[in-house]
Amino acid sequence: MKEINDTARDAIKLEKEKQALQRQEREWIVGRAQLENEVAKNRDKAYQRDKYSVQERLGFLDAALTAEKKISEESVRQAKEKLRIARIEAARAGNTSEVEKNLKELEAAVIQSETEMYEKTRGIQEKRNAFVAEERRNAQDAAKEALQKQKDALDAQLNNLESNYNQKVSILKKNGLLEGKTENQINLAISQQDAQFYRDRINALKEYLKKVKDEKLRSEILKKISDDELALVENQKTADNTKLSIVKDGLDKNLKLLDNAYNVQKLTFDNALADRKITQEQYRDWE
Repeated sequence: MKEINDTARDAIKLEKEKQALQRQEREWIVGRAQLENEVAKNRDKAYQRDKYSVQERLGFLDAALTAEKKISEESVRQAKEKLRIARIEAARAGNTSEVEKNLKELEAAVIQSETEMYEKTRGIQEKRNAFVAEERRNAQDAAKEALQKQKDALDAQLNNLESNYNQKVSILKKNGLLEGKTENQINLAISQQDAQFYRDRINALKEYLKKVKDEKLRSEILKKISDDELALVENQKTADNTKLSIVKDGLDKNLKLLDNAYNVQKLTFDNALADRKITQEQYRDWE
């Protein structure tokens, strides 16, 4: 009697489980459709670059992946539950070729559900990985483009300074020649212009350095600054030497004028002595 009661109780329990599964399958028709709609919408949003940021689009792909996992996991769960119930029923009724065929079909359905779960989630994950890689490349390309624009802007500014410098030097040389200045005087004026050119370059480079974050470009700019500061020091040495040369030129000129005046005066006294207009004693006093 107890065995009969246990059998009846198990049969009732199994029937309830079958009904529960059938109810879940009916409800799953709508639930699955809703999740599939969620997957489709989020995947579509993920590729709308003009409307959403990178992080938002990655979020949509993650939402699609989560929904797809729910679909797959529930499909696998239901397939396994159906197989479990069928095995219990087969054990009670005895395995016939028809029952055995049904069990094999249910086992295949479980495997198929697991395969679909793997393929669909893997597909979205691969798309997400490809999307992340693409966005990374786009970000790298954008960073390279921005860096190149910074370099081009800096080069343009430095080229403009050099062009202005060359024009001013050309004018200094031309005016120096027209005014009859010596080579050293012209060189001194050019040295002064050189100093201003280096100071302008250094100031421009330091200002631009404040905007630059790329370490390689910062190193290049710092080297330019260092080179210009060294050139400024060397230019000052050259200017100082040129000033000394100008002073020396002035002294040499004055000495030459004095020599010329002495020679003229000597010739005058020599002639006066020869013409006996002065005495030998007067000539000696002059010397």
